[in-house]
Amino acid sequence: MKKTLLPQLDIGARTNKLKRVKKMPPSKRKYCHTCNEFVTSSVAHETHDVISGISNEMLQTPTKIVEQKIDSKKESQFQLSLRIPSIQY
Repeated sequence: MKKTLLPQLDIGARTNKLKRVKKMPPSKRKYCHTCNEFVTSSVAHETHDVISGISNEMLQTPTKIVEQKIDSKKESQFQLSLRIPSIQY
């Protein structure tokens, strides 16, 4: 059997979790940087790097939530700017 490098993602479960997070007030929204997922209870994540108070704007711009990998030689990372460059004619 071929071994995959990436873990299998259950897209349906993650989509449902995101929908539940969006329905929560921003003060109750939490994201665990250690586990790279939204959490509904921080009990299991007490020693992890958890941020809370995630606004609707942050949900629309995931780069404001997810941290950039520091030592990533195998994966490409792109940081996109929200600013639109002016074009000189």
